[in-house]
Amino acid sequence: MRASAALLAAAVSATTVAGATHISSAATTVPPPYVLFPWLCLERCGDNATAIASQVAQLAAHSPLFTATAFELYNLGPRSTLVVNNLTRVSAGIAAAGIPARWAMLSSYPYPPQFLVYMRQVFAQPAPFIAACVAVLKADPTITGFNVDWEPVAGKGAPTPTSADALAYAGFLDTFAKALHAAGPYQLSVAVATWSPIWNLTAIGATDVDVVASMGTYTGGFTSWTRQLGELLAAVPPSKAVVGLETTNDDEGGRPFTTAELKERFDALSSAGVRAVGIWRSPIPDNWWPFLRGLRRGE
Repeated sequence: MRASAALLAAAVSATTVAGATHISSAATTVPPPYVLFPWLCLERCGDNATAIASQVAQLAAHSPLFTATAFELYNLGPRSTLVVNNLTRVSAGIAAAGIPARWAMLSSYPYPPQFLVYMRQVFAQPAPFIAACVAVLKADPTITGFNVDWEPVAGKGAPTPTSADALAYAGFLDTFAKALHAAGPYQLSVAVATWSPIWNLTAIGATDVDVVASMGTYTGGFTSWTRQLGELLAAVPPSKAVVGLETTNDDEGGRPFTTAELKERFDALSSAGVRAVGIWRSPIPDNWWPFLRGLRRGE
């Protein structure tokens, strides 16, 4: 076991008592959950109808591996409104493939400078937005939950997120998750990172959100990837923590990850007892499939 992997294995869960952090391993509690889902970016990443159909077909061909999917569809708008985007609807095809959880994304793209204002509005008045989301789920059984991906920009006239915003965000997510759970067998997942103070990983991990997926682990370098993984596992309960992996190394011009680089990451996940991965984004490259099958088997 590499030294970095050993550190990760120790960081599966953490609690803080009187200022001291105490680490415990998930191996001493419950088996790690198996979670595997891809994000589909659709037209927002330049995909056309042919590419999107091919991505859905790829997921269907490997459907026993996947526990969920997340796909672009909605935005948070001003004054606690739900905005529907003109994007290809993929949830019916994914449902027909037998993938059990289908999460419509609630996005901040294209990242307007006033987006944090929208967030603060929904924090203060969550009911209209949550009611609109529940209505979507009641009307469309091919959607089983939502994936919140809110990334407010800072600077260039945009307000700066604060630690108070982070706690308000966690409180909103908890309220949203509770409302979905009360309305039916629905789930709420959230994408998080560490580059903005909007994300308090510990506070979000303590909510009723079902899945907390790290975007911090999109990083290309293995050293920074290891650090981000450790931060996620130390802050978020193992039952909720999902490691986000990109299919391209954007730190090096967007090149595909080599098989050796994938092995390094999946070996570290195995050493840490982690079997929960989210993939940004479809389509999934061919050299990933052996590692995803190994994740499914718990190897």
